Formats: sequence, structure tokens, C-alpha cells
Amino acid sequence: MNRLRFSLPSSLRAAVLATVIAVSLGATALLGPTAAQADPGRDRVELLLNAYDTPATADAFREASPDPRAALIAIAQDPSVPRHRRFAALQALALFPDAQVRAIYRAILQGATDDGAPRIVHPTIQAMMKAFGADALVDIEPLLLSKDVQVRLTAVHAIATFGGDKGGSVLRAHAEREPNRIVLEELQRMVAQLR
Repeated sequence: MNRLRFSLPSSLRAAVLATVIAVSLGATALLGPTAAQADPGRDRVELLLNAYDTPATADAFREASPDPRAALIAIAQDPSVPRHRRFAALQALALFPDAQVRAIYRAILQGATDDGAPRIVHPTIQAMMKAFGADALVDIEPLLLSKDVQVRLTAVHAIATFGGDKGGSVLRAHAEREPNRIVLEELQRMVAQLR
């Protein structure tokens, strides 16, 4: 068996060995700053996401970080962050509605018409309505046709929360073709509340 052999300069060999040791010992701080360490505001934003009773305000997020929207996006997209905190970051992004936030929400909702939509869809539906109000109806209405009953129920509640003539007419129109008895009953209950 031929082995490929090469030689590293001693200074590089020492650096590689130090890196291997640091990684094997879990001393990642020796390898440079992580995303959270690079932005100390992100840590403060994450702490605000732990609130249970009263969600943090936009002003609180602005005090915590020079760019709270970027910190929230980073947290929402970081697979090492616990799921409940990622969901909270997605919902908090509704405080900073812009085209990028809307694009993130739309990307998540895009697969929500399939059966077994991921749980992250539910807080995204609610956040989309909170952030964009009547403008979000164009993105939420197609979810009434989702194969996933839970997604349809969440969409019904989000549209009913928005209310208004447009929301009511969307729900009434869908009630005529809703196949699931539970969703239909909820639709009818929501429509009655809107009157």
C-alpha cells in the first residue's frame, strides 16, 4: 500500500496539532470567536427571547443590539439554538417588518401546503400576520388549502385575528370547501365572531 507522505513546516505542524487538541478537548474558544461571541448584542437579544409573560419590545431589542434584526435572523437560522428560542426569534422579527423579514417568512411558509408541515410554520403564520397585517393575507390564504389540518387551523386563527371585511370574506369562502369537520366548525365560529 502506497501512502502519500508530505511534510509540514514545523510552525504549521504545531498550529495543526494545537487545533486538533483544542477541538478534541472542546476548547473552541481557542479557535476564534463564534458567531455569538463576534456580536455581543446577539447574546443580549437571546436573553430577551426568554421572556414568557411579556415579550420584549422593539425598543428593548434596539437597546440590546446595534442591529437587532440581524441578530434575530442569525438566532432563527442557527441550528445550535434551541427550537423554542428560534421560534421566538422568528416571532420577534415581526417587530422589524421589511422585505428581508417577509422573504424569510415566505420561504418558511412555502412548504406549508404539504402534509406534515414543520412546527416552525405555526409561529411564522402568526408573526407574518402581526408584521404585515392585511398585506399578509396573500401569503396566508393559500395555507387554508394545506393538507396539514393544524396548518389550516393556524391560518384560520391568524386570518380571524386580522379580521375586517377581507379576512371575513376569505374565511367565508373557504368554509364552503373545507373538508375537515373540526376545521369547518372553527371556521364557522371565527366567521360568527367577525360579524
